[in-house]
Amino acid sequence: MRVEVEGSEAAEKMKKELLDKLKPDKDTVDEVMKNQNLMSGFDDPEVMKAVDEIAKNPQAMRKYANNPKVLAFYQQMAGMVGQRLEKMGDNSTSGV
Repeated sequence: MRVEVEGSEAAEKMKKELLDKLKPDKDTVDEVMKNQNLMSGFDDPEVMKAVDEIAKNPQAMRKYANNPKVLAFYQQMAGMVGQRLEKMGDNSTSGV
């Protein structure tokens, strides 16, 4: 069994493919615009500050572990991304 390590050519290819699939398209933007929970998060300075911090340092998520607004925002986003990947046939259970 061969295990790919981060930084390998195969891992980089998978990362690029995933990022390409996750780029927002018109349907994704429309879905976000219709989701009141997400839109309220985008309008909330506290949530956006947390998103900025976490984007720069994922460990910062610990700081917001008890913040219901930040957690709800990330849960909504994760659900949307998961649904999008499932529609593309790339959910984590396929091919395992």
